[in-house]
Amino acid sequence: MDDGYDRFVKLLDQSQHFPAQRLKALQDRGLQRFLRHANEEVPANKQRLAPLFSSGPEPDLSRWQEIPILTRSHAQEESRELRAASVPKQAGATQTKHTSGSTGTPLIHHRSELQQTANQAVLDRLFRWYQIDGSKSLIQLTTDYEDRAAYPEGYSGREWYRGNPDGKLFQLDTLKTTTMQQLKWLDRTEAAYLTTFPNNLRGLIEAAQQEDSLPPRFDVVLLSGEVLEEETRKLIADTIAGAVVNLYGASETGRLAASCPEHGTLHIHEEISFLEVVDDHGTPVPDGQTGRLVTTSFYNFAMPLIRYALGDYGAISETPCPCGRQGRTLKFVAGRRRNLFTFVDGTSKWPEMKMKDLRAIYPFRQMQVVQDEIDHLTIHMVRSFDNREIDHQALQEVFRRSLHPSLNITIRLCDEIRRTAGGKFEDFVSNITTGSGQNPS
Repeated sequence: MDDGYDRFVKLLDQSQHFPAQRLKALQDRGLQRFLRHANEEVPANKQRLAPLFSSGPEPDLSRWQEIPILTRSHAQEESRELRAASVPKQAGATQTKHTSGSTGTPLIHHRSELQQTANQAVLDRLFRWYQIDGSKSLIQLTTDYEDRAAYPEGYSGREWYRGNPDGKLFQLDTLKTTTMQQLKWLDRTEAAYLTTFPNNLRGLIEAAQQEDSLPPRFDVVLLSGEVLEEETRKLIADTIAGAVVNLYGASETGRLAASCPEHGTLHIHEEISFLEVVDDHGTPVPDGQTGRLVTTSFYNFAMPLIRYALGDYGAISETPCPCGRQGRTLKFVAGRRRNLFTFVDGTSKWPEMKMKDLRAIYPFRQMQVVQDEIDHLTIHMVRSFDNREIDHQALQEVFRRSLHPSLNITIRLCDEIRRTAGGKFEDFVSNITTGSGQNPS
């Protein structure tokens, strides 16, 4: 490892225990340096950042809230204009990436090598939290953008842990494989660690249980890319994982938070980004309340995304975790607007259903709930292994009781539920377009 990386890693080990005021000062220095670059090198930012630089060359952070929120659609439209004319030498080479496109059109973005270094450094710190050994093997059940991890062989390589060439990496593409194919591949692939999407792993466990078996057990399971529901986390912890790690971030912004090894709390990576929770007008919401998650990462000098709306909703707590790490914590991620159900009386909520209760009525293999009208849901269920009859009335009553009594419900049995373009499953999708004044219940 180079000396610069070692110094950064050492700083991260120290800064996680900094008092809140000192951590905020560290964050402000990173933010100011980044904003100066964004103002000088990105023409599209000149007008957006004007309030910060109205008094001189140094950004006035007291006027931070005057910067308009940058939405994903705006970033897509202005991707060329948001790219920096030049980057500092220390930022390294620039890579061109794209998001998974699970919501429609992918976002083409440019990433500094320094951003990837920062991502890797906080990941290495996480590995130390969980005592993850780089000489052991890791399985990735994720989307394969390099077209190298096709079933039945998948991909095998080395050095998944920076600087350690001994640990083997195995990957299988989730986008082009069925649940049963993944289970067969896992049975013949041995590793200590697994990384995948939460709903994908839940589906694997539940499918295996239907066959009176389980996937292999792992020392640590790392989950990202979807909201990790408590019921899913508990299922994984109770069946196949020594430890369950929840990771939060985005391709275009980098790593943002990771779960505490002692308490499960989501620690925000304050040293490499500034994460906010705001209302629909861009104003900060009170501590602990739900709002839009907005972030500014400090190390992507190639394409600075400032006050970028991730598309997710969540809540942040200023109260430090009992573990002793002093930064703010992400209380929860509720999901995206497209996962928010709105009802005839104006209330709305991110649905949560107890799969165990639903399977007691009908042992489906997978389910997706789509709100296609404000008073109507279509429930897609993958048929049970024994093709038994479904009790439509009992299931409809459970959904009305859990979500809203006004709902009319259609249940459709199917052989498969398609994944998103990013290779993920979505349990709940709303096709209802609502105004911005809705308050989730």
